[in-house]
Amino acid sequence: MKAFATGYKGLISGLFFVVALVLLLLSGSSTTFLIGDWTEKVFLTYDAAWRGVLYLALFAAALFFLGRVSKVEAFIRRVNDEPDLYAKWQVGLLGVGTVLAILWVYGNQIVPEQDQLYVMQAADHLNVGNYEDFQPGGYLSMYPNQTGLLLLELLLTKLFGGMNYVVFEAMNGEAYIATLLLLPALAGKLGATPFEKLMTLLAGLFTLPLLFYTSFQYGNLLGLALALGAMYFELNYVEHHRVRDLVLTVLLIVVASAVKNNYLIFLVAIVLHALAEALRKKQVRNALLAVLVIAVYALQSWGTTAALEHKTGGDLSNGVSTMAFVAMGLQVNPVKCDGWYNEFNKESYIESGYDAEKQGVLAKQSISDSVAYLKSPGNAGRFFLRKNASQWADPLFQSLWTSQVRQTQNERPGWLQRVLSPKGSTALGQFLDVLQFWAYAGALFYLIFGRKKEGFFESLLLQITVLGGFVFHCVWEAKGQYTISYFVLLLPLAVLGFDALLSWIAEKVQDRTFGKERKGDYVKTGVLAAVLLLLVLLPLTHSFDCLSEGNAAFATYLGR
Repeated sequence: MKAFATGYKGLISGLFFVVALVLLLLSGSSTTFLIGDWTEKVFLTYDAAWRGVLYLALFAAALFFLGRVSKVEAFIRRVNDEPDLYAKWQVGLLGVGTVLAILWVYGNQIVPEQDQLYVMQAADHLNVGNYEDFQPGGYLSMYPNQTGLLLLELLLTKLFGGMNYVVFEAMNGEAYIATLLLLPALAGKLGATPFEKLMTLLAGLFTLPLLFYTSFQYGNLLGLALALGAMYFELNYVEHHRVRDLVLTVLLIVVASAVKNNYLIFLVAIVLHALAEALRKKQVRNALLAVLVIAVYALQSWGTTAALEHKTGGDLSNGVSTMAFVAMGLQVNPVKCDGWYNEFNKESYIESGYDAEKQGVLAKQSISDSVAYLKSPGNAGRFFLRKNASQWADPLFQSLWTSQVRQTQNERPGWLQRVLSPKGSTALGQFLDVLQFWAYAGALFYLIFGRKKEGFFESLLLQITVLGGFVFHCVWEAKGQYTISYFVLLLPLAVLGFDALLSWIAEKVQDRTFGKERKGDYVKTGVLAAVLLLLVLLPLTHSFDCLSEGNAAFATYLGR
């Protein structure tokens, strides 16, 4: 169905273009830093968009001229033509990632606190027949969404003993390496050459927050690796229709969503892409994947809940209302930042006598109050600019915070202490801020110059996932630890985007073919110019002043 494919492609890529442009504007106008203590205060600081554009132009020019050096051209050809050479470089880069993971995991043996600790303790309690966590007011009774992570912790408890933090961190290290391996694999499904796949792997290595999250024992990295694997096998299944790919897609995304419910957005994206491919190719087998994903996830969710309720005698159907999280995500928060955690979900649940229905009434009233406040365009603009900058313009994605505020089982080495210090983490954040800006820009380049490339329709799977994550976290609780999972999906698109841009420039300059693509060349040039002008001029308006309100406070924090 050509008409459907064209319309669907235009709709998703058009909406994604708007989101990518917003992210680029936020990253170019502001840089977010977090205070390294339990207040979790967010600093929104000024960033010069013109400087970001200048760095971007210099980077693109360097890539363009470097790619024309004869030795570099020869190396790229060899990587693309010789599988053994590609494999050697891939193993080498993965080896670097492995060394980094070992250094970070074993040099930073974090003792978990809060939710991570509560789930571990619940697993220990369950293992010895203590069911207090499932009774009214107990942790699992309040947060039944943690049952998937609980089962994983229960398995680890039986295999390695209770409260064995380092085992979970080592698993995170393995998930980190799996993520580095899967990113170029996904890029390959989108039409990337072997060299572009290596660049995607390199981009993953430079995304240091992934490495830093190996210390976070909360299922984020495990879920990400599983979800990326599900995406890869879905694209395989749509192409080859092998039963193995079908089974792996369903298994991986269901487990990812069980371990960490945030990956339900990935699950929905996988379902939508399967249905879109079923309509585009007129193949019922693709729709079967969507049906199985929904059915198996529902069965897993029902089965886990029923089994735990039967064993413990608890009620897992009356936990904290999801509306409370939405209410919290729409509340002004002067302590941390708008839409961040403020305990409303927990406090309103206790106030309601652990009754989700009564809490829902309180949450809806809070949402009504927030909507009334946000009806003012000025209030809405300020709120959503601050909220989204706090979670999408943080180059560290809150990854060092969990290490800065928690104790370790070991004495941290000196180099790690320097990384975690206010000045060390700030310097690292400033470096990663440039890379984050390039990633957002590269995704836009892909939309402008790569629309006709092989694999663009397949890339809609990644695009709709990021789109869903952006919309979801506009209303849900804000945290950089959530948005990092979507940022990672931009890396293959960014690599392909820079390649598409540079290939287009090379073709127009060397072959002097500008304007021969009918209106296409003028449209692409016009859109690129408009994006760059908007990026430089829009932050100069007073509406963006709220993105630099933390300048003075952050300077004081660094100087104390």
